[in-house]
Amino acid sequence: MEKKGVKPDVITFNKILDCLYGNQRFSDAEMIWGVMVEKNVVPDIRSYNANFNALIKGFVGEGNLEEAKQWYGELVKSGCAPDKWTFETLVPFACEKGDVEYGFELCKDIFQRRRLC
Repeated sequence: MEKKGVKPDVITFNKILDCLYGNQRFSDAEMIWGVMVEKNVVPDIRSYNANFNALIKGFVGEGNLEEAKQWYGELVKSGCAPDKWTFETLVPFACEKGDVEYGFELCKDIFQRRRLC
């Protein structure tokens, strides 16, 4: 792409990250975040939400609730607002894993944020 004179932008990187996270290739995705920094590509709010959600979904796919919870915390700390997809992934998974209390806390968070759709 760059050999042809086309510089990757935030949309290009978002698509790459989404694909990598969706296929549970977390270390490759982390490398791509580093490339974004090197190339001075600044993620936007959509990229953070989409990529955090992809990361959370990837850990859910692995059955790893603790990592999914950690990344949910990172999402919130980053200033991004969890969206419908974040909650639709985490709430049922937390309950399936037996952490009903965490699922309930997420539900309260949904109502506090008033981001139901």
